[in-house]
Amino acid sequence: MMNNISDKLDYFRRESGISVEIKKQLEIPMSNLDKKVSVVYCASILNREINLIDYQTRSVKRAAVIIQRIKENNELNSVVMVTQLSKDDRKFLIKQGIPFITLEGEIFLPFLGAKLFPNKIKIFNDNKTLLPVGQRLYMFILMMMLIVEKNRVAFVEMGDKNILINDLKQLVIKGGQKFYSRVGKRIGIHNRISFSRATNDLISHGLLKASGETVDRIYTYPLGSRAYFEAGLEYLVSPVNGKELKFDAVDNKDVVETLDYSKLMKSGFTALSKVTMISDDWRKTFVADKDMFNTLSDTVIKKTGESIVEPFNTDLQFLIQVQKYDLQFFNVLYRQADKEYPEDVVDPFNLYLMMSKENYDERVDSELEEMLDNI
Repeated sequence: MMNNISDKLDYFRRESGISVEIKKQLEIPMSNLDKKVSVVYCASILNREINLIDYQTRSVKRAAVIIQRIKENNELNSVVMVTQLSKDDRKFLIKQGIPFITLEGEIFLPFLGAKLFPNKIKIFNDNKTLLPVGQRLYMFILMMMLIVEKNRVAFVEMGDKNILINDLKQLVIKGGQKFYSRVGKRIGIHNRISFSRATNDLISHGLLKASGETVDRIYTYPLGSRAYFEAGLEYLVSPVNGKELKFDAVDNKDVVETLDYSKLMKSGFTALSKVTMISDDWRKTFVADKDMFNTLSDTVIKKTGESIVEPFNTDLQFLIQVQKYDLQFFNVLYRQADKEYPEDVVDPFNLYLMMSKENYDERVDSELEEMLDNI
């Protein structure tokens, strides 16, 4: 619970994008009861000097009495600040013409002609990158846009009423159990709570917009996969984590011969060599889910050291990465837009994120950019 006025106003700024500056605390003649539930400050909001009442009790009925007391001391407009309002409290304050702000971003300032509805999505966002659940939903939206642009028939055939195109040429996403069961489970969104976390994260980064009431809320973004990818690129991270498993084929012959390649996807240079003109390096790189990675880690004889003793050593080297989310699912989605794309290679967008986040030479960067251009 926030009791410090600075913390409260900082929270309000984050929720609404509007700053309130405190100048000094005012001593107003009030009853002991009113003093217990409120503190009055001289402050300013939107360049207008006001009396700010930090109101700390549930019922707002006494706010009218406190404002009347303040009027006896100065003629400034008084604004009540509360954490949030019930329907009846809001109705009371508006009927009485009492200005108010709430910590969740609702504003009623009739002397400025300003009315803003509650906003539970932070306009000011401290996170430079998307949350993991936010990135997964973002990548899904990106794929949907691409399918619409490249293969509208495939998009229509999906027949998902929770993913639509409206007359304004916007991609429309709706939540609900059908979305969670059909799509959400593949990207780690199993219920309304995780869906809200993902959508709020995208909205706070300017990558999605919401409209409508809670029950019928829809989320939209204008079509344009390239523009969307460029808008989100600075907030995205590699879809593989830093944990890697390196081993060779000589000491782990049995493991190599029995690898279930249906559960592996080509990544890194191995993937890039399949979809660009760049050559694969001496190490075959794959990505696996966490369970398979752990099983392999317990089985293989790990290679020690990064360097190869013999400069022309021909022993096949393996590098296994761990995926942060289901990359096979995104490969399936991408191939709806590009039927010729290999089914065992990480899709171009996630591959770009893998490679561009590493320090490779200009040739690699050039191939990555050309890969995107070809999409």
